[in-house]
Amino acid sequence: MAKIEIPTENIEKNFDAYLSPDSNARIIFSGIFGIGKTTFLKRYFEKRRSQYFHIHLFPVNYSVSSNEDIFELIKCDILYELFLFPDLKIPKLKARFGDVLFFMDKVEVIKAFRPFVDDTSKIGKAIKPIVSTVEKIIALYKHKKDQVAKDTEKDIELFFKQFQDKKGNIYETDFYTQLIRGLIKEIQASNIKVVVTIDDLDRIDPEHIFRILNVFGAHLDYDHSVNKFGIDKIITCCHIKNIRNIFTNKYGQDVDFSGYIDKFYSVGIYEFSNSLSVESQIENIFDNIAFKDTHFLNRSNYRQLAISLLNCFFQSGSLNLRTLLKYSSAEFQVPLKYLRIPNYNRSIYMHQVPIYVVLDFFASLFGSVDSLLLAVDNSNFSLRNIPKEERYIADLILAYHLQEFNFDDLYGNPLIKSTGKWGTSRIQINYDSDGNGNIVHLWGTIQPSEGQYVKPTASFHKEILRNAIVGYSLITLM
Repeated sequence: MAKIEIPTENIEKNFDAYLSPDSNARIIFSGIFGIGKTTFLKRYFEKRRSQYFHIHLFPVNYSVSSNEDIFELIKCDILYELFLFPDLKIPKLKARFGDVLFFMDKVEVIKAFRPFVDDTSKIGKAIKPIVSTVEKIIALYKHKKDQVAKDTEKDIELFFKQFQDKKGNIYETDFYTQLIRGLIKEIQASNIKVVVTIDDLDRIDPEHIFRILNVFGAHLDYDHSVNKFGIDKIITCCHIKNIRNIFTNKYGQDVDFSGYIDKFYSVGIYEFSNSLSVESQIENIFDNIAFKDTHFLNRSNYRQLAISLLNCFFQSGSLNLRTLLKYSSAEFQVPLKYLRIPNYNRSIYMHQVPIYVVLDFFASLFGSVDSLLLAVDNSNFSLRNIPKEERYIADLILAYHLQEFNFDDLYGNPLIKSTGKWGTSRIQINYDSDGNGNIVHLWGTIQPSEGQYVKPTASFHKEILRNAIVGYSLITLM
């Protein structure tokens, strides 16, 4: 089974032009859930490792209580990722008056690092990969710090220290903050820019969302020239519509969201869209699905109908790339569902009516018939771009009316009358049998009673699809 790769070269060129200016230091990278934002950013920075050191954070994975300061875990996560930088040199931090760094011996140094070690488990990462780096710092600071001489500025320094040592404060310069700044400067000295991406921001607790934003925003109010910790670029990855809705629910309709959010991006919100790239691959994605029974795909070109529906639902936003790719590597077994047809006393199963197999696949894709119906309602479904659309119209009408049909006449000239919305045409039921009178496959064709097929309006396509889904749900039993 071939791995599906969504081409992103053109999007990367566009993002290059957007990201490269030094002035663009704060970015909101916006896109709907499952569109491929995370995958794109990982792939983008992986290709540009000589230019950027990318720190990709996922606060949604943190084990953090509602009243705990999530920004302390952000700091821990950043520090962890910095320790993974190859051949990182540990900076010598300047000791200020009143800094409480208990680096009196190795035991006390380890005690100083205990909060970092504890927080590492909360961000879902192992301490083992960075042990050697932590040991270097312990070795560097295992000797006693020189006593700082008292002077006449002691009282002033003590006054400022009460703010500097308070965690989360915009003026904070605690040990970990100094260490993060120092490590970032070491990386930047190699002509590599440090980029921090905070991903899935709109999937965490609202209190934590605005805590993260407000800490970064407050630092900008304090120091307009640089980002927090001296980071070159901070990327906030989310769907801006969700952030807006969360903001409105928290603060009310009358509070200006635009005025609040604009400090978190330098140039403009980057609206990520890979729709054209995905649409070019939908046929390959569908063909990559391992169908156990492929007969229905080949008969009357049901494959084309399925691909058309996938495109339609993707374009309307009902289906995202994540779901498509999940199914592209999956196996779809046509279920053994018995069709409950009141006027027919023989067994007919779903796989014998290909249109029902198509509808069952999409019901499975969306998780339920109700979700599929909602997706249809939100779509602009049309058969206009499919050759010989009347074949699919006939099958969709058949799917709805099959439960009403009298199968006593099946071996004569079985017909279903139309609803009158497209001339006076009728649907003929066609079938293959196994030679013993048992039906193998059923499908429909249009028979215009006036000798001329009249194309229905585009809106009718959506209506008959919806009716077909309702008919499928009524006639199928597990």
